[in-house]
Amino acid sequence: FKRVVMVEHFRPGVWSVGFVTATLKDREKMGEDMVRVFIPTAPNPTSGFVVMLRASQVR
Repeated sequence: FKRVVMVEHFRPGVWSVGFVTATLKDREKMGEDMVRVFIPTAPNPTSGFVVMLRASQVR
């Protein structure tokens, strides 16, 4: 992983810990930089969601 981030993903006001796995810098197609984030789930942190988000959506 490249860095740990906070993601407001599932609904407004609810933040999850995520791990950036890649940064996509193709502004011509997407309009801004995108990041691929792995969001682990409980009780087994090896399972989870991989989501693509705008770089401005992660902290």
